[in-house]
Formats: sequence, structure tokens, C-alpha cells
Amino acid sequence: MKKFLTIILALALVMSLSVPVFAANPTSGKTDLSIIIETPQPTYTVSIPSALDLQLGGNQLIITASDIEDLGGKRIAVSFEGNGNIATYFGPSTYLALAYEEDHTTYYVDYGISINGVPQSSGPPYFLSLGHVLMYFSGNGGPDFGDEVWLYIDPNLANSVKPDVQYTGIIFFGIKLV
Repeated sequence: MKKFLTIILALALVMSLSVPVFAANPTSGKTDLSIIIETPQPTYTVSIPSALDLQLGGNQLIITASDIEDLGGKRIAVSFEGNGNIATYFGPSTYLALAYEEDHTTYYVDYGISINGVPQSSGPPYFLSLGHVLMYFSGNGGPDFGDEVWLYIDPNLANSVKPDVQYTGIIFFGIKLV
């Protein structure tokens, strides 16, 4: 008898937990939707040589851009941002020179920059504005402007500088979307 009562009580408990649902036939419904479309982040790689041994007459400075994606209608600008020698800054322009120091005396060799064969300043001495764009790249990978950037030293300067020493310098570049 105990088993019978236990089964009856268990069934009564299960039946009391169920709730009957009565629903009319639905005629409409709704679902709220939302999405956040993130702005694609531009990606690109700009390669600039870390060193360049200059020769009289000039050398091409090969600047490339690759893996270009999602520029959002902008271009990559590679600009001249200085040459690392505070003594050669003149307002918004910089004197383009390589230096050699000996016995507390600094000797300079002027150099110029040309883009597609067009000198970007007259000289010597050569000056170039900070922020001067050397090349533009867009999504096609090739440069839109500045196919060839050359650093050149006037061969006639060879007679007016200290020979057989190494003149050195630095160029700083800016890389940004414009």
C-alpha cells in the first residue's frame, strides 16, 4: 500500500507542476534586429631602405608600398620630415647635408632630392620643407606620384670638400593617410 500511495503522490506532484497554456492563433510577431558595421581599418606596409651608400651624381631611394587594403578613399603619403641634424633647420625648411666631424670642426656635403627627375629645391645649398611629400600610394600598389626619388650629390662638389672621409646623415620620413 505504501508503494501505491507513493506513486499516487508522485503523480499528483508532477501534475501540479505543469501549467496549461491557452493561446489564441497569433496574427503577427516581431523580432528586433541590430548590427554594428565597423569601419575597416586601413592596412599597408611601406618599405624604405635603412641605409643607402650615396655616389656622386646620385642614387635612387626605392620606396615601396604593399599589402594595401581598406584605405577608405585616402592615399598613403611618404614625406620628408628632417635630416636629424638640429643645426641645419631653418624655420620650416631643412638644409640637406651630410656631415663629417674632425677636431671639433664639422664639414658638410650638400645633397639634393629629385622626384621623377625634377629637383625639389635649387642649390647648392639645398633646402627642403619639412612635410614635403615625396611619394603617394593608393590601393593599386604603385606610386601615384614620385615614381623615382633620387638623392644626388653634385659631382662638381668633389673638389670643394674634404676627400677620403665618410660623410654621414639621416633622413626622417613621415608616413600617413591623407
